[in-house]
Amino acid sequence: MRRLFLVVLLFSFISCQSQPDEFESFLENPQIHQWDTVFGTYAVICRDNVFLKEKPSIKSKSTARFHVLDQVTMIKREKKRVHVNGQSGHWAYVKLLWEKPIYGWVFDFDIGYKTSFRKVSSWKYRTLIYQLNSRTQSFLFQRDGSYITKEQRPSKGHLYQYKNVYWLNDPNAVFPQFFYIESDQIYTSNKFSHKYKLSSAKY
Repeated sequence: MRRLFLVVLLFSFISCQSQPDEFESFLENPQIHQWDTVFGTYAVICRDNVFLKEKPSIKSKSTARFHVLDQVTMIKREKKRVHVNGQSGHWAYVKLLWEKPIYGWVFDFDIGYKTSFRKVSSWKYRTLIYQLNSRTQSFLFQRDGSYITKEQRPSKGHLYQYKNVYWLNDPNAVFPQFFYIESDQIYTSNKFSHKYKLSSAKY
């Protein structure tokens, strides 16, 4: 009887081990794909009207709507690549921090991971002025996408891009700053994803 029990236990263990893992976990080493900050770990939404779903399906009920530059925490995503409305990507399980945490599924074609962004090599704006209440910050650009700031905390960095979203990659920044361009208008966001128009001057 004891031998039979051990055989059954060993078979169960082998069966569990042999089942394929359908998900890629982002919790073991999340900073590979996301920005790891003092406020948490984030990826960025890259367009307006992206819907949070109860289940990983376009037909599933929508529970929230994202706007461009909203930030979400990636928890896991399906390994299988699928096509939704002609676009290729993965279903990702995310957490959104508003008044209270909201969890759900997003099709990640519309998500900018840290690893999605590429270094800008050609840039047409000389100066971007970020204004929020009494705070003003000026970014002085070179044509290759590099920049400096001359504020209370001078710094320098380089611009990175994914789709129409741009990341001001400053190695000393506490939190990543993003902006996006639409119809030659430039917008940015703070931690809470409100939009603010930037002044600009072209080369």
